[in-house]
Amino acid sequence: MAPNFMAFGIPGIGGGFHLSSIGTEEQFYIFWPWLIKWVENLLIPLFFIFIVFALAPNLLDYLNNNFFEKKSTTYQFIQQLRIFTEYFKIDCMALGGVFAFFYFKKKNKILNFFFLRNTQIISLIVGFGFWLFGINIPIFRDEFFALFFAVIILNTAVNPHKIISFDYKWLNYIGKISYGIFVYHWIVILFVMNIIIQFKENLFLFNSLLYAGSISLTILIAHFSFFKFERYFLKFKDRFTQINSQSINK
Repeated sequence: MAPNFMAFGIPGIGGGFHLSSIGTEEQFYIFWPWLIKWVENLLIPLFFIFIVFALAPNLLDYLNNNFFEKKSTTYQFIQQLRIFTEYFKIDCMALGGVFAFFYFKKKNKILNFFFLRNTQIISLIVGFGFWLFGINIPIFRDEFFALFFAVIILNTAVNPHKIISFDYKWLNYIGKISYGIFVYHWIVILFVMNIIIQFKENLFLFNSLLYAGSISLTILIAHFSFFKFERYFLKFKDRFTQINSQSINK
């Protein structure tokens, strides 16, 4: 739940590093409801969070490289603080909050720009294209992708004239059990690899069994995890919300 605190020497759980993004989300949700409840204009704190945490790693690097000796205590502390801010990623979630603010506050002029066909095309090409081909922005890599994916998510979720739709039954099903897929997949991969290790000399057969076995078994476990375990806890949220989600019962 505190992946960024590893910068200060707090050890992680072996094999659980992929869960770090969940920890970052949980930290965001600790104060996100209070922002919504007590702050009238959310744009100010959201932009502040985005700017501070997007620039922080670079500013801390600048301080260390220009003002402190590498062996000094101050240098080590600033380096730890740099790692902390880099793994926090709260700036990317704050950017998502900005787009949510535009929608729920009905900022139609801004939304109309993001809903433009050309804006959607550019976001899809740059967002997925850069990601697939490994094209990275040196300084603001995650923030860069967060911007274009936020546009894609906004259009997919609420734009009636979106140029690409992910609203298919099989994708909705995968989305429903996706938490389990994310949590269990590394365990399944290791399990399958240990079973098929005898076929390692035949690379084609090994990879075929690895991918087919890992994907199908992960989906199977995630399915039972959702319907027999997770859904029980998801129903608790109905006690705290005025907008009930029906998807968990379908």
